[in-house]
Amino acid sequence: MNTRRPKISILTPCCNSAQWLPATLASLYAQSFTDWELLLLDDGSTDATPRLLESHAGVRPEGGEVRIFSSPGRGVAEARNRLLEVARGEYLLFLDSDDLLPPDALTYLLSLIEERGADVAEGRILCYPDGDDEMVMRGVAESRATPRVSTFDGRGAVESSLYQTLVSSSLSGKLFRRNLFDGIRFPSGRLYEDLYVFHRVAIRAANYVCSSKVVYLYRQRSGSIIHTFNPRRLDVLDITEGIEAHMRGLSDEGLIRAACDRRLSAAFNMLGLLLNNTSALPAGDRERYISHCRGVIATHSSASLRNPRVRMLNRAAALLAIILPPPLLDRLLRSRYRS
Repeated sequence: MNTRRPKISILTPCCNSAQWLPATLASLYAQSFTDWELLLLDDGSTDATPRLLESHAGVRPEGGEVRIFSSPGRGVAEARNRLLEVARGEYLLFLDSDDLLPPDALTYLLSLIEERGADVAEGRILCYPDGDDEMVMRGVAESRATPRVSTFDGRGAVESSLYQTLVSSSLSGKLFRRNLFDGIRFPSGRLYEDLYVFHRVAIRAANYVCSSKVVYLYRQRSGSIIHTFNPRRLDVLDITEGIEAHMRGLSDEGLIRAACDRRLSAAFNMLGLLLNNTSALPAGDRERYISHCRGVIATHSSASLRNPRVRMLNRAAALLAIILPPPLLDRLLRSRYRS
């Protein structure tokens, strides 16, 4: 058994990824930094993904190692939990099976950590439409630009992400010191697993570095669940409620205010989607979720309106929720939040 401890473990769950995975792997094999292990987990695929993964098993000539695992289709959260258990690297990077890395992504993120004594290094995620090769090339070119770099402690990074300003709550485009995940796992069977985990992990960081340099190319696929309305997206209501409860448990008033604003933002978003998708749920369930969203908006809008840290868009929404009658607010939300 190989007991080599690579510098970076790259965690990639795969489910029916055969169409996109070759490009993802090619972008990893082209990295200027090669002291990595790639952990690929087939999560119950029914296409050619299992055969494709097996063809990549073993040690790469460039120095990186590819290890293959499988599970019976339990979802991304459980797949990531399994990969966390077997990762051997000092640092972790999460790479989705349909996304790409610019050639210097690993080199750059690791240099930020080592030069600045950071526990987490974050770079910019560039979203591109599936099949837009020209935008991919622009993204690679942008990754070579001179970046702006900001430094936070863990609390500051969490606060920024909750206000949805500089720091992102996505796990993509980040390099984490592995021990930040000790005792923390993804919520099984839920969407928005990144949102759930990020705040619990990032707050442990003594030093968090955020750069404007492009380090991750996110493929936007029209059929993916996050770009269409699906009842599972309502998980964000429970996830953001849990984040608020977590911050209240920390007794940090600043983080409580930030978490309340993040929960309010999710409620506006989901209410708009529910109003636009009248047949997505049984009528009773839909009305229950609509009532829940209205309740969060009613209880949280005044605080966000008074909070100078809240983004102008969110403060404007909070003001409208206070002064407009519900039918007019509903009309505005239908227009603003379309799946």
